Amino acid sequence: MTNTAAFVHAIRDLDGPALLQMLPNLTTSDVNDVCGDWLAGRTGPLDPTNVLCAGDYADQFLNLPGHAIILYDAALEHMDKHRESIAKDTECTAATLNLIDICMKAGDRRRATLAAVRGSRMPVERVEQNMQLAFWLAQVGNARLAYNMFQRGKQAAGAAGLALVAQRLEVPEAELRQMEQMLTKAAAGGR
Repeated sequence: MTNTAAFVHAIRDLDGPALLQMLPNLTTSDVNDVCGDWLAGRTGPLDPTNVLCAGDYADQFLNLPGHAIILYDAALEHMDKHRESIAKDTECTAATLNLIDICMKAGDRRRATLAAVRGSRMPVERVEQNMQLAFWLAQVGNARLAYNMFQRGKQAAGAAGLALVAQRLEVPEAELRQMEQMLTKAAAGGR
């Protein structure tokens, strides 16, 4: 069995020890080829949550940001196109925010932008994540979408509003109000 075939099996089985052993021995090209084959339907079915987990291993345990970017991006792309594949316990937005962060640290603004835009279309698990996505969308220059995400978060917070979001993000509510004013101006073209 080739390294990449074994890698596909390790993802399919969510075999953590095998993934931890294999990932450092695969190049980013290998990982990219496997993900491309999966997205094209040539590897057979893989649970996209398992692909996210492989990305977590690459990012959190092995310090392989290139591998993590490819794995997160492929899993989130698959989930965006196949919403039925999103498990109830899968946190798409957390994975999206992690992908954006890794991309920005790697200087890959284009991929971070694409991830942020895709993330705005996907289910958001926690109200404060709307604001986090709004922040990133503003950072990559998409003020209108950032404003929409901010408003979506504000509405999702309900009566508690920005106070609840500020508490969860551990930032002063005044900072969120300032962000809202900035986004309102920018979205209206007044930047």
